[in-house]
Amino acid sequence: MKRTILIVLAVLLLLAFGGCYVAYRLFVKASVELRELQEDVYPSFDSDEPDTRANRERFKEYLMIDLTPDIKDIYCHDDYVGVIADYMFAFSCSEATSKRIIHLHNLELDTAAKRDDAFNRQDHFDWWNKETIRDLPKYQWFDENGRLAKYFWYDKVKGKAYFFQFDIALLH
Repeated sequence: MKRTILIVLAVLLLLAFGGCYVAYRLFVKASVELRELQEDVYPSFDSDEPDTRANRERFKEYLMIDLTPDIKDIYCHDDYVGVIADYMFAFSCSEATSKRIIHLHNLELDTAAKRDDAFNRQDHFDWWNKETIRDLPKYQWFDENGRLAKYFWYDKVKGKAYFFQFDIALLH
């Protein structure tokens, strides 16, 4: 952060004394560093376009699996308000990948009569149709304190998966 501030100050000094090309190059370098810093502090999610670099990175971060050729059409969205955060992912994948996700996250099939689906916490997008998702088998996991919840639905016919994580860990 200090380095970036120093680069910005150098740019301003060079501009003041006529070094336009050097100032421009330093400005570009500072801009890249600021974007990288922003990505580290507040990662981006792209809910408007699938398979962006940011979506692929967030997928690997939150679902904790490597991208394989069957994983595509990755959309994601975050909603971070105060101390409550939720993350939505929709993507295409094989049934084998779906099973890997279920196993990795220790998700269990919800055999109760569709209790809490957390739909009231989810935003609506064309790629996240709650009415379609509601009819799919739901897998879930909750931490022992009830501060973190994970939900997963998989449509075997369409090969579409939906992953939702709700985190209120900062409240406790």
